[in-house]
Order: sequence, then structure tokens, then C-alpha cells
Amino acid sequence: MVKRTGIVLLFIVFAVCVSISVFAADVRVFDDAGLFTDSEVYEIQSKIDEMRNDYGYDFVVVTADNVNSSSQAYADDYYDYNGFGNDGFLYLIDMDNRKITISTKGIMIDYVTNSRLDKLLDVGFEYVSEERYGDSAYEVLELLDEFIDDGIPGKKPNSLTGLEIIISIGAGALIGFAVYYGIKSNYELKGSTYSYNFREKSTANITSSKDTYKNTTVVRRPKPKSNNDDNNHSDTHTSSSGETHGGGSRSF
Repeated sequence: MVKRTGIVLLFIVFAVCVSISVFAADVRVFDDAGLFTDSEVYEIQSKIDEMRNDYGYDFVVVTADNVNSSSQAYADDYYDYNGFGNDGFLYLIDMDNRKITISTKGIMIDYVTNSRLDKLLDVGFEYVSEERYGDSAYEVLELLDEFIDDGIPGKKPNSLTGLEIIISIGAGALIGFAVYYGIKSNYELKGSTYSYNFREKSTANITSSKDTYKNTTVVRRPKPKSNNDDNNHSDTHTSSSGETHGGGSRSF
């Protein structure tokens, strides 16, 4: 009886340890500066879980008060050295340097273009300036969610799958053949063939023609340069680990 009880207790301890390790592996909110309430941590983590399930990318929120480096370097290194995904986004509230910072990696560099980065920092700044740190992180994620849902700027989404394209081409070909043979059968002469003698029953009158060229004026104007390239561009840099990141910071 004692032996069986010991086995059961050992199993319970093992299950708890596994559960803790699995939970820890999914944690993406690291409030090292103690800026969030428990409910805010839960809300931010829930939003991150939702986005990770929807898109398959990684999202991290960090607060810090002992950075000892630039905010951007800290954010990049925090992402690189903590085993997060190859495609991801990190939002840092740096109380040491008084900056909010965004670090992007992989495909998220393409999603967070320079113009979108400015908008995300605008939203983050609006709330940290009022010391609403939890709202700052959550609203940044909300806006980021909208950006990802809208797609990568300048990239046309493929609205049809490969199978749908094949089916569409096949259906179009069948309809085309049906129309062709239907018209052909309606215009075919029944019985003997008929030949129209166009040489004897047609005439042609050829008259002379003359083109007169007049002077023309061509006005050339330079085409205005579009700003789409700038809006769709993401500046990048290299972190201490040699990885490529996008992102930026703003003081508060």
C-alpha cells in the first residue's frame, strides 16, 4: 500500500513538472520591471496565444529596468538568445532608457514596414506616456494583428489555390468548346455544299489617298515618384548574434 502510494505521488510530481515546463515554454510576457497587473499579464498573454495560433509566428512582450545597453540591442538580443521562433515580433518597455522598442525578425520584418512601425510606436507611446503600460503592450499587439491580417504591403495575395486555378481553366475550356461547336453546327449547310463565286459577283473600286503631315508638339512631363516604395520598405540592422532584425525605438 505504501509502495503504491509512493508511485502515485511520484507520478503526480512528474505530471506537475511537465505541465510547468510546457506552460513555461509558451510564456511570452516577461514583466521584469513589474509594470503589469496580474490581469494585464493574462490579457496580453491571451492575445499573444491567439495571434500565435492564427498566424504561426512568435510574439513577445518584455519590460525591463536594468538594460545596460541600447534599447534596440537589448530587444534584439532578448529575442535571439531566448529560443523564440525564426519569424517574430518583440515589444519592449525599457524603463532604464525610457524607451519603447520594437524588434522584428524573419517574415515579420516584411509585415512591419517603416510606416507601420511608426504607427505601432505612436500607439505604444500614447499609453506609456500616461503610465498605462499594460494598455500600451496590448494595443500595440491589437494594431499589429490588423497589419498582419491586411497582409504584406505591396504583395498581392493569391486569391486562388492551385487546384482552383486548374478547375477554372478546365471549366473555361469546356465552355469554350461547347460554344464553338454549337455555333459551328448552326452554320453548317445541310446536304450538298454551296460555293459562292466571289470573282464574278464582286467588284472593287480603288481610289488614291494622300496623307498630309502637319507639325505636332510633344510635351514631356516627369512622372511623379510614388512614395509606395518608402511606405513598403523596412529598414534592417544586424544584432550582436549576427541575425537580421527590423524595428525601432521611441523615447517617453
